[in-house]
Amino acid sequence: MRVGILGPLRVAGSELGGARVRALLVRLALDPGRVVTAGRLIDDLWPDEPPAHPAAALQSLVSRARRQAPGLIASHPAGYLLDVPPGEVDAQALERLVREGDVRAALALWRGPALADAAGLPFAAGPAARLEELRLTALATRLAADLDETPAGQSRARRPSARGRAAGGRAGAARDR
Repeated sequence: MRVGILGPLRVAGSELGGARVRALLVRLALDPGRVVTAGRLIDDLWPDEPPAHPAAALQSLVSRARRQAPGLIASHPAGYLLDVPPGEVDAQALERLVREGDVRAALALWRGPALADAAGLPFAAGPAARLEELRLTALATRLAADLDETPAGQSRARRPSARGRAAGGRAGAARDR
């Protein structure tokens, strides 16, 4: 993965500093390869009180991000885009892997709270919740698969179910009283 947002922001080969630079890259990583308008970025990065000159502040922020992560942000007349294929962003890969049923590989991408570097910014709340829900779904699927696996050499018919083990445990405890 070139860009990781399933945990603290990670960009391969780059050291990133500055909370707002990190939030900018997280925001662009939510829509890799697609233009995010300057107006949308200003609203998302300065939700409470935009700077006195918002367009200039955004240009300055993008310049700092480009110095820290060269080649990652492309300009467009309407705004900016993260110039990577969607599969190079871990959140996009997570969604694809879950769709394909490879939940173990999907869960291996998770490094902490999604969009951690944009926590507290309104634009991140919905996507972070959706990614967390996807992670929990993948985890439940993996746990169900783990419970269904039969140990080597033991036939499934002889293996007690989880409910049977629990009932046997209670019956055995009652006998022991």
